[in-house]
Amino acid sequence: LDTIGNAFVFRVMHSDVSGWRRLIIVNNAFHMPRTRAIFEKVFSLAPVPPFGRYQLEFVEVPNDGVEGEVLKARLEREAKSTASFQ
Repeated sequence: LDTIGNAFVFRVMHSDVSGWRRLIIVNNAFHMPRTRAIFEKVFSLAPVPPFGRYQLEFVEVPNDGVEGEVLKARLEREAKSTASFQ
């Protein structure tokens, strides 16, 4: 699955069913802007669960092991993907 699929499946198969209201999303720093945009969108869609709106918290982990040109390319790709999602 991609990030959109991950967010959707997690919501409809887990958090909506289990009643989990407060969620912590952890991801690499280079991927977090797109992850945040997608999760905020998916978890704000109707219907609002009986327990109320979700509380999302985002935690970035360092981009350790991803350096130089590889990191630059990933950042550029993520920026384009985020822009096309919004």
